[in-house]
Amino acid sequence: NRKNKNGGFSSTEYSVFSKDVQKNVKFNRVGNEKINNSNYALYNFVYNKSEKENFEGKAWIKEDNGIPLKMELTMNPLPTMVKKMEMSFNFRTDKDKYYLDKMSGEVTASMILFEKRYKILSEFKDYVKL
Repeated sequence: NRKNKNGGFSSTEYSVFSKDVQKNVKFNRVGNEKINNSNYALYNFVYNKSEKENFEGKAWIKEDNGIPLKMELTMNPLPTMVKKMEMSFNFRTDKDKYYLDKMSGEVTASMILFEKRYKILSEFKDYVKL
């Protein structure tokens, strides 16, 4: 984990939408979807965070304003002992800004004779301007 200048933890280095990491992300538009009467462009992406840490996934971007609706990703390659890792991020909008609304994930890890499955769900409801 990394601390930002305000003492909190920052996730911008893991967000493919952050301008700080755009040079390391490759997007490929693969289609369109209509969701709740809005048109979304569907992109596959690969984020090469470092030599050993890479992410790949999909992102749904609203066509008329470029705001993300959802992102799904996994690491490639997976860390040692991890059999499966899927993360999903849902966003909500307020005018022309977007905020993380819900993050969910599932990880399956194998340790010697045991296999464990972990599910994660985090919901974010109130934001305070810092």
